[in-house]
Amino acid sequence: MAIWRARWSERLRRYWTTFRTSYARWAVSASMAAVVALGVVLRSRGYIDSTLPLWLDEADWAVMLLNLPLSEHLIRPLGFMAVCKAAAAVFSPTETALRLFPWFAGVGTALLAPFAAFRLFKSAVSRLLFVAIIALHPAAIDLSREFKPYTVSLAVHVLLPFVVLRYVATRRSRDLAVALALLVPAVLFAQDVVFAYPALFLVLAIEALRGRRFRHLTGIVAGGLASIAIVLTLYLMVWSKLESGEADYWGKKYDVFNVEGKSKHDYADWALGKYTEMTQVPGLRREFWASAHVSKSDRAELREIDGVLWSVLHALGILVIALQRRWREALLLVSPLVVMLVFNRLGFWPFGVFRTNLFIVAYFAAIAAMALDPGKRRPVTLHALLPATLLVAVPLFLFEEGWHARKRYFASYSEMPTLVARIGDIHAARSRSKEPELLVLDNHSCPTWKYYTQYHPTYSTLYAPDLRQRFDVHCDELDKNGGKWVRRHLAEGHGRAWILFTGSKAHRRAMKGYLRGARMRRTKISGHWLIEVRKLRK
Repeated sequence: MAIWRARWSERLRRYWTTFRTSYARWAVSASMAAVVALGVVLRSRGYIDSTLPLWLDEADWAVMLLNLPLSEHLIRPLGFMAVCKAAAAVFSPTETALRLFPWFAGVGTALLAPFAAFRLFKSAVSRLLFVAIIALHPAAIDLSREFKPYTVSLAVHVLLPFVVLRYVATRRSRDLAVALALLVPAVLFAQDVVFAYPALFLVLAIEALRGRRFRHLTGIVAGGLASIAIVLTLYLMVWSKLESGEADYWGKKYDVFNVEGKSKHDYADWALGKYTEMTQVPGLRREFWASAHVSKSDRAELREIDGVLWSVLHALGILVIALQRRWREALLLVSPLVVMLVFNRLGFWPFGVFRTNLFIVAYFAAIAAMALDPGKRRPVTLHALLPATLLVAVPLFLFEEGWHARKRYFASYSEMPTLVARIGDIHAARSRSKEPELLVLDNHSCPTWKYYTQYHPTYSTLYAPDLRQRFDVHCDELDKNGGKWVRRHLAEGHGRAWILFTGSKAHRRAMKGYLRGARMRRTKISGHWLIEVRKLRK
């Protein structure tokens, strides 16, 4: 009897262990699928179900794309611009066509994240955390609906380590061919891939040498030389034409270069501070946490705690890589950040949490997840759900209110289509002039106005002819010549002029200076101020 009881007890224990492991594995897989699905849905909001208008930066890029040859897009990846130009030619230059490539890249990154996670990590907890960060990162979501190459860069930095690690696992000629076919032209679509090139090719070469695959090594060397040739060609023909002083301009505006005379710290202190900020980039969503149930002071304290947690995870991830002697992960995840720092020191690339650096999310997400990776496979338990739940899911569902209805992270929002549709009716209700009246736009309104009145296939047809009859449009910064034009225009006897601006303090000060004594009537339209200026008082 005792023997029979012991056998059944052992059998039940095995059944329970199997069930618990299978259930945990199913729960982790289901959670990963749900996270990816949510990431795809949020990336598609404002792209498939509706259309977010182009804002300043996007419209400026769109106008240049449609007017300049590819060789003159100096800071823009040539491959990216070529694909977008082809999409605009085939589908017409609508918002949807211009954003087609970034959206595909954003959705592809979310779908690729689980496959990359299985190559990078041994544990389910690290895999789920990595996938959750990539799929639900707010900037990756917003920039997927942006006519900019940043989601393409993020996709490239997730894809290339994956294909390299796939070759490491299989050592097959076919996988090497795929890796090289993606590596060599990658710089045409993501210029920042040059930071990862040394590690990617070095890992391939070391693996070929370890396996004594000298024919593979020959192909790897040839691919590396081809990549160097492309980079040098781009530098000589495109990047070297950039104006001097670019680093000072961006450094003063966004503090992404340590500009001499502006920063109070030497470069080492400045770079350390920027790097600390970058370690917290997986939790960037905290910047816009909002809740009616949590006070502002409590949210500020929670933001600080969240940032510290991500910095600690980063430090632990570096420590795990070092203690476990994971040289391959050190090369793939850490060395690109070191190369990026060198480029910044030389004045060639911004350093810090900045829109051009969206690609760093891949590296800092992976290093944070590495902190929880034991380095060897273990049975899956429900505890694997905790880090992703606490660090990503709970803050998302607790503090998110807009659910990316608009763009906020490294991007902005415009309602110029509404303004273009309404401004003609406002003018018709206030003016009986048969001649075009002066309309001065600030530099924040000009690119979007140009795009929607000259290039958008719908708005340029429906509204532009009437607007040309009503307005003599001048695009300029109001604090330079715009105010003078309006004053001179009214002094010459014209009864009315119009100003369109975004409402910045600089423009308000400029108008008070140049238009003192004028009769002004203000109307707010979709985030813009339309100012009707009447005769000057004597």
